[in-house]
Amino acid sequence: MDTFLSTTSIQLIPIQIAASWISLWLIIRLFSTRVVATWLANGFLLSAIAAILIANLGTELSLYDELNFRGILISQIIGMNLLVMPFLYWLDKRRSFIEDASRIPEAALHGLSFFCGAGGALLSQKHFHHKTVKPGFRAKTWGAFALNLVFFYAILFYMS
Repeated sequence: MDTFLSTTSIQLIPIQIAASWISLWLIIRLFSTRVVATWLANGFLLSAIAAILIANLGTELSLYDELNFRGILISQIIGMNLLVMPFLYWLDKRRSFIEDASRIPEAALHGLSFFCGAGGALLSQKHFHHKTVKPGFRAKTWGAFALNLVFFYAILFYMS
C-alpha cells in the first residue's frame, strides 16, 4: 500500500522543510519580533511534521481510505497537542532553571495555543507545573482552549 510519504521524493524533503520554515518565518516576522517568529515557525514546522507522521501512521493502519484536508487538520491538531506543546513547555521549564538561558517567549506559547495547541498547553502547564502562577497567562490559555473547541467542533461536524 502506498503511504503518504512515498508520494514525495525522500531526497527533496529536507529542501522543502527548509524552504517552508524560511517562508513561514518571514511571514511571521512581519508581525512579531525575531525571537517570537523563530519559536512560532519552529512550533508550526514541528506540528506539520507530526501531522505528516500521524497521517502516514493512519494510512498504514488503514484507519481511512483516503487522506483529505479534514484528516490533515485533525492530524495537525493531534500532533500539536500531544507532541509540540508538551515539548515546548518542557523545554521552557528546563531553561527556567538555567541562568542566562534563552527562554521561549510567552507570545510564542500563546500563538501556538491559539493555533490548535491549547489542550496540550493546559495539560503541560499542569504536568510540568509551569506558567501556573500567572493568572493572565492561564486566562489566555483557557481562552485559546475555548476557541480551539469551537474550531475542532467545526472541523468534525461541518467539514466533510
